Amino acid sequence: MKLGKQEANSASQLRRKTSFANSSLSSNLLEINLWMKKKNKLVENIRSTKRRCKTEKKCGEENVE
Repeated sequence: MKLGKQEANSASQLRRKTSFANSSLSSNLLEINLWMKKKNKLVENIRSTKRRCKTEKKCGEENVE
């Protein structure tokens, strides 16, 4: 089955739009992935600090001499 000129142009435009949408989506997913890694690192730092505070029992206490 042969496509007419208009159908071929429409198919070509659709492929370009799809390609652009996919590259845009990929870019957004990479950005989300980087943000999630940063968030996970911050969460782990908070947990680590809480554990350290519990073991050292110095959280919220000022050194009074």
